[in-house]
Amino acid sequence: MINPNSLCPGCMNEKVTEGKCPKCGYNPDELQNPAFLAPNSVFEDRYVIGKAIDVNGEGVTYLGFDTVTSTTVNIREYTPTGLCERDTDGGVV
Repeated sequence: MINPNSLCPGCMNEKVTEGKCPKCGYNPDELQNPAFLAPNSVFEDRYVIGKAIDVNGEGVTYLGFDTVTSTTVNIREYTPTGLCERDTDGGVV
């Protein structure tokens, strides 16, 4: 399995340097919205979560990477506004 920390959450290309990504400009030092999943989190031992690319009243769409097929994917988290919020441990309540 690919090491999630070796991927840039902004473009899902392998990082060649620390800090700002030279390919897409993603800066890991910028504050992330605490309501979103943390970049480089792994879901179901398969999907690496990247940056949020779309947010609406239904939830959040993240750029992601499927470690089984080695492809970039979109991952949708269903978290309707007013019905769900992220807990301090990262879970949704």
